[in-house]
Amino acid sequence: MPLRHFSAALVLLACMLATGRAQELTTTTEFGITITPDNITDAIQETQEFWTPVLRHIASDDFAVADADMRKQVVGFFNRLHEALFKQLFEGDDTDARDLLDYLCLRMRKMELYRQLRSTLNNDKALVAMMDRWERNHREIHLLPADQRADRVKAMLALMPEQMQSLGISADVSEKAFRLWTLQSQCMSRMYKTKAGAIIGNFEKEARRMDRPVGELLRKIASSADWAMISKSAGKSASRPEFEKAWKQLAELRQQQLAATPAAASPR
Repeated sequence: MPLRHFSAALVLLACMLATGRAQELTTTTEFGITITPDNITDAIQETQEFWTPVLRHIASDDFAVADADMRKQVVGFFNRLHEALFKQLFEGDDTDARDLLDYLCLRMRKMELYRQLRSTLNNDKALVAMMDRWERNHREIHLLPADQRADRVKAMLALMPEQMQSLGISADVSEKAFRLWTLQSQCMSRMYKTKAGAIIGNFEKEARRMDRPVGELLRKIASSADWAMISKSAGKSASRPEFEKAWKQLAELRQQQLAATPAAASPR
């Protein structure tokens, strides 16, 4: 689930502080995005400051979209994920720690690519519609055997120009955005190839086996968390208010898109 970076970041931060590995952080560039040691430590701090109050909110009666039992299942899901990543790090070796660091940096690049797509498209309704389909397809593809994934990702990517056109994106803008979708597909494929990504893939399988309302709630929470990170003001850290704002915005954008589709139109 896209909430995975919360657990990974907490564990990674604990590791660096406990073992003095912070000096091992280096500046890297991949998929056209450079990440510095300061970017990494800032992202870890932001993640802590964002998710601690957000998860408390989700567990509380204030999160009125779900009853107590469903909220308990959702919070329990994330706790188990956290424990699995914690176990990988503290029962593993330096290779496992570097794997988590690699995963976190890829996660940061994924969010930055979505920010660039948002700026390029300048159409939040279209972007959210594409992100919903993109994320769902990637989850399904990475449930397949590893040797079947690359061709499916290529096929999904090939459909993006047509999808953008159907959502009213001009050919010129679509061409620019397609380059970013291509980088995003490469970035997300790399994420799934990490050991941490494999652990998360197992939790995605678990989420699919849960009762549908619980699974849907997990995805809505995850996408709202992502949108809070993507749509936040430059130079500002995301917080619980951003999460609540993102939750509301996504609901509105999805409803607007649904109303705009031919299937949703009222019969004449």
